Amino acid sequence: MSNFLSEYLRQIARAFALTALAGSVPLLLSGEAGLAGASLAGAGAAALYFWQLAQRLLRASRGTVAAGRIQVQLGLVLMLVLIFAVLWAASTMGTQYFFAAVGGFFLLHVLVMAQLIIREMRSGKQSGDFPQGR
Repeated sequence: MSNFLSEYLRQIARAFALTALAGSVPLLLSGEAGLAGASLAGAGAAALYFWQLAQRLLRASRGTVAAGRIQVQLGLVLMLVLIFAVLWAASTMGTQYFFAAVGGFFLLHVLVMAQLIIREMRSGKQSGDFPQGR
């Protein structure tokens, strides 16, 4: 599990770097440093979201069912508070900053989920496990 977690954290770091390049560099080149910062803040919140998700699932897998349930529920609350805090701070700065933060969060979220889906599809093909029931 720790091998998977370290690879997962590397995927999050790669997705964050790609999001920073794809989302923030064009904004910086157009002179919108504030929007680039908001986009990075949203992407950072998404990176923390996925990192926290992995940590909570790892802790949940080590204990009892009741302890695992508490870990997952507490993790959900912490992640929602984090997302709310970042998006609230961006919304107090202005509508453009809010949407830049949402865009950064969404872009990183899509990249990480795509990486997870592709990784799962590749591992399923290698092991011969097909969900269609072949």
